[in-house]
Amino acid sequence: MDKDTFINNLSKVKIIIGNGFDLHCRLRTSYSDYFRFNHKKTEQILDWLNSYRYDEKFDLSDDIVNEVSIWSIFFVINNQDTKIQNKYWCDIERMIYYSLMTKPEGPNSGAQLGLYLCSRIHWEEIKKYVLKDNTPTSYDEKFLVWFMKKKMKLLKYTPNNYYDFILSELNIFERNFGEFVYNQTHKGWIDPYLKDSPNNTYIGLVNRTIKDLCNNLNEIVSIDSFNYSEFDNTFYCDKTFHINGNWKNPIFGIDTVFKPSDERFVFTKTYRRITLDFMNNTHKYRPYFQNVIVYGHSLNSADYSYFFPIFDQIKLMDSLSEGVLIFAYSIFDESKKNIIENELRKNISNLIFAYANNKKMNNPERLLDYLGIQNRIIIKSIPNIEQTPGNRTFIDDIFEKLP
Repeated sequence: MDKDTFINNLSKVKIIIGNGFDLHCRLRTSYSDYFRFNHKKTEQILDWLNSYRYDEKFDLSDDIVNEVSIWSIFFVINNQDTKIQNKYWCDIERMIYYSLMTKPEGPNSGAQLGLYLCSRIHWEEIKKYVLKDNTPTSYDEKFLVWFMKKKMKLLKYTPNNYYDFILSELNIFERNFGEFVYNQTHKGWIDPYLKDSPNNTYIGLVNRTIKDLCNNLNEIVSIDSFNYSEFDNTFYCDKTFHINGNWKNPIFGIDTVFKPSDERFVFTKTYRRITLDFMNNTHKYRPYFQNVIVYGHSLNSADYSYFFPIFDQIKLMDSLSEGVLIFAYSIFDESKKNIIENELRKNISNLIFAYANNKKMNNPERLLDYLGIQNRIIIKSIPNIEQTPGNRTFIDDIFEKLP
């Protein structure tokens, strides 16, 4: 039996999708796409930074200060450093983590120090300037501190509410990102009167891609989406659960590296998801599943806390269980085929090892071997969607015109 036939005969299937799914369906929703689309805002902030450098009496109106998130300034500042350690400057969640780190010290701190240096702004350091009214030496930091103090005063935040303020600013940044996603799944970018009209090309590619993942649609019991996009008017709409919020209330967060007693805990996905639950007045029944298909997800360690309970439910460590874990992928660039496949192998290995280690399995490195022998892990390739006149959208036109 070939893989596709086997997968299409599975029952009670949960599909898990990450941003690679939307990119596959011809949206431009990567972090770098977001910053590229907002290049005018970046240029504006750069102008402010340069003006402040030459004239510290430089000022901005209250309306402008209220409109711009300090996180927009944060990412522009990080983009100015071309050193290799800042190659992740536009990886939003990674940079949030780096910026929240405390500077590591000691003889064995080399690896952590390398991560710390990936961000030019560190909120614990900035906090000292805000609380004690000291002046940073860097002009970029000086501008950021000045901007923060001005905005905190306008919004009536005290220095003691420092991290509450930073989180509220992240909320602004998140809403902007949500609107960016919504305008791609709808036609708001081409005509404000069509802002609620769905992008039918995207919907068509969603249907096609899910069929490529599992053609037995009646056995797909749920879709867990790490994306902020919504499948309007599709068979899957009521089966979809948004792990990190949808476009209306998207959240960015980091792994739970801080204790609840730490002020920075509010930036963890654990805390942010609890906040989402407070905001949600509806409840969807989460159906039972026996098999899992993962597609378009980076398998980043920040989401291990999500995957581990999923693996528990399909009894991944039980040799008598028949639950299957399928990792699907696409080759979006043939010249990078080996890189894409090697990265997937590495990420799967790290995820399964981390799970076995978390369960305190003897020889956790063996779990992947056992699952492979039992045919309970399957790697499935689905065809890349080539751009054709039939699946070209207004999004392609807009991004081709960007600088």
